[in-house]
Amino acid sequence: RSISRTASVCWVVLVLVGVSRQVLGCPSGCKCAKQSQQDGLDVDCGDQRMKSVPSKIPSDASTIKLANNEITNIGANAFQNLNHLKNIHLESNHISGFDSRAFAGAKSLQMINLYGNNIRSLQSKAFQGVPSLKYLILGKNSILSFTSSTFQGLSELSDLDMPMNNITSLPALAFQHTPSLVILDLAYNKIQQISPKAFVGLKNLDYLNLDNNKITTIAPGTLQSLQNLEMLVLNNNNIKRVTSSTFKGLTNLRELYFSNNMVSVLTKDAFNSNIKLTQLTISDNKIKVIEAGTFSTLSGLQMIYLHGNPYHCDCKLNPLVQWLATTKTKI
Repeated sequence: RSISRTASVCWVVLVLVGVSRQVLGCPSGCKCAKQSQQDGLDVDCGDQRMKSVPSKIPSDASTIKLANNEITNIGANAFQNLNHLKNIHLESNHISGFDSRAFAGAKSLQMINLYGNNIRSLQSKAFQGVPSLKYLILGKNSILSFTSSTFQGLSELSDLDMPMNNITSLPALAFQHTPSLVILDLAYNKIQQISPKAFVGLKNLDYLNLDNNKITTIAPGTLQSLQNLEMLVLNNNNIKRVTSSTFKGLTNLRELYFSNNMVSVLTKDAFNSNIKLTQLTISDNKIKVIEAGTFSTLSGLQMIYLHGNPYHCDCKLNPLVQWLATTKTKI
């Protein structure tokens, strides 16, 4: 009986020590837990009306959740010495700015989520000291602009999400410091101008979303460096013209979404470079004329959407009618 009682007392002591350690190590108002011994610590401080990032975060934290708080600014080294930290959630706060070294010190950081804040601008070298960052989420802010050096140091970044901002232009060499980018989402902005050199260096980009902007023209060569691009979304813009140089160089493009623009004529060489296209959406434009041979190089085309255009029903439309009658492409 005494051995049993001793064991019970030891067990209680161990539990109390564990609880004490949990309370002492976890920031006030937060919940700290591990899924397993192998996992890092998950620090959940969401929905606590916090005004700032907690000053004492456990050194073994791998994920910090600070979503739905009232944080307005992040100072330098807010996450210093958190060598195991991989994910920071700061979505749905009131953040209007952050120090360029706000995340420095978290050298293993892979993801920063700043979705749904009040950020208006991104300074030069805005994300210093996070060389391992792979995912950066900046959607639904009020970002007006950024520079060619904003993302300097993010050579491992693979996913950059910036939809639903107020960006009006993309400068030359805008993404020169992010050569590993695979996904770039700039939908629902106010982009009117794109420098012909905006996408230089993005040789690994697979997906580019420019849906719902105010783009009127795409200068020759603008997309040419995107050699591995497979999906391009340009729906809901004001693009008036497509020429042989518009999509030149996109030799691996498989899906092109171009509905609800202002194009009136498709020339026969419009898609000459895009021989791997499997899906083409050009519905709801102003297309009156599609020249003979426009789709002749697209032997792998599986789906094409042509509806919602005011075609001229004359003899110039005969080549399209003949192609539609013989193609295996689904309309």
